[in-house]
Amino acid sequence: MVRDAFFPVRGDPLNSRPMKSLLRIAAIAVFAAGPYGAAACAAQPAAPERPRARAAPQPTARVPVSDGGTEATDAAGAAKPPADPVPVRPKAAFPPANFAPLHAQSAQEGDGIWVPMGDAAKHENAAQEPRLLYRSVVHPHKVSRFKAVTVVAMDLSRARLNIAEGLDEPVSDAVPKAERTGLIPEAERAHVLAAFNGSWQARHGRYGMMKAGKVYLPPRQDGCTIAIYKDGRVKMGSWPVLAAEVAQMHAWRQAPGCILENGTLHPDFEKRDERRWGGRDPKRKTRRRSAIALDATGGILFYGFGDETNPKELALGLKAAGAHHAAQLDINYYWVRFLIFGRPKPDAPLQVTSTLIPKMEHRKRGYLHQAEPRDFFYVIRHQDGN
Repeated sequence: MVRDAFFPVRGDPLNSRPMKSLLRIAAIAVFAAGPYGAAACAAQPAAPERPRARAAPQPTARVPVSDGGTEATDAAGAAKPPADPVPVRPKAAFPPANFAPLHAQSAQEGDGIWVPMGDAAKHENAAQEPRLLYRSVVHPHKVSRFKAVTVVAMDLSRARLNIAEGLDEPVSDAVPKAERTGLIPEAERAHVLAAFNGSWQARHGRYGMMKAGKVYLPPRQDGCTIAIYKDGRVKMGSWPVLAAEVAQMHAWRQAPGCILENGTLHPDFEKRDERRWGGRDPKRKTRRRSAIALDATGGILFYGFGDETNPKELALGLKAAGAHHAAQLDINYYWVRFLIFGRPKPDAPLQVTSTLIPKMEHRKRGYLHQAEPRDFFYVIRHQDGN
């Protein structure tokens, strides 16, 4: 039997015993592959599935946007919320270099010398190091010692400018009183250095203002514009010069034509035409003026207080101190003010503790706890201390 099964024999190969044995084995294999065989295989436990490899994360795509930045999207192209702009802090030598008096005959002791501001005894934020506010005085008239411009220089590499709307000004149908606070936002109060007056009432020219997308008054083409950008930069100039960058701005405020632009005085001064800036009023014995200004780098902000000065003299005083652009802000005794915040005692609430010069009208709790009727600017120290 063994020999027949494994060794061929003579005769018909299909009828041979070895061939019949092979045919029987093939039939059994076909049967196992049929439905009964498949069912038997299915009854066996399945082999464990191998874990699948994780797909590598897709890089974030970026597409251009209109303001020259980029807008983040996910791999499917869906837009993500825009990130806050990276702060830009222009660098300039600070404090500014001392400067020579304009006129020897009217000069007073201390003219052109920068002195730090802030009283540590009053726990004023401005007294903290590094000092970010300095003051100086210049007499712009050839002979008069009564005409003076007191200038404050502020370091924009370590401080930031902002603006607040007043409860009443600028008058606007677009932004009702219910949407105004007239206060420095609570989140910024602990770091506030100073506040100063804003621009003109709406009835005196309707010079424009925008903040955080709200347009209180539309811009005037001839308005001198103070623009605060979303990345913290500050620029100044006539509206047509800055209008193309309005999408990048957090806020802007306008005043009458720039008294100083790119280092050049307004051409109306040569014509002795000062009407747009309030001109001369023979009924007033004393007239105060104020201005905001920038140096050529954009790294130093100036505030100018003019006592008995006309608009041209105010511009000359600021230019002597280092300003390259300047806009005249509010005028007259009651509205012109530059205020510093501190605490008379360590446990006292933050309040106005010093003024730029004596007898500047203000409320001690104004700007922080009592709402102001008119718009104003304020300056805060960067919280990172740099």
